[in-house]
Amino acid sequence: MHGDGAEDHVDSATVFVVTDRAGGVNAWDLHHGDAPRALLSWDRMRALDGPVLRFEPHSRTHPFLPRLDRDAARAEIAGSKKRLEDELGREALAFSYPHGEYDGAIEEMVREAGFRMAVTDRQGLNRPGDDPLRIRRTMITSRDVAPTFLIKLLLGRGAMDLLGRSG
Repeated sequence: MHGDGAEDHVDSATVFVVTDRAGGVNAWDLHHGDAPRALLSWDRMRALDGPVLRFEPHSRTHPFLPRLDRDAARAEIAGSKKRLEDELGREALAFSYPHGEYDGAIEEMVREAGFRMAVTDRQGLNRPGDDPLRIRRTMITSRDVAPTFLIKLLLGRGAMDLLGRSG
């Protein structure tokens, strides 16, 4: 069981979960040509959730939230929080916007659901005073090696990103 403060998890890694797809596959990626990948089951997440690895909600079904009507978007956000809390027996603190899409209305729904922070897909470093519902992150992939990982760690984005190219 975790404490309820975000500060308790500074040294943990977070995995964002599409709550209603646990134990299934990454169906939302298949239209991009990605191969189906097995998603962790709730039993496996319960066994792994702890001080080193922490699971947090990434919506119920991974829709484009701003494209949904308000009730459906609210159900995706609040429903994913409730499901994760029910399954893992602890408070969900962070939300990750599916597809990186959000707007002011979605941010407000995330706040109303009781999340303390939300992760975007915007690259870069975070600084004190940044909006906790617009946390940036750095994309680390299986292609990263020690030098590219170090650049991303220090700068919040890869060298190709900084040069304005995709890589």
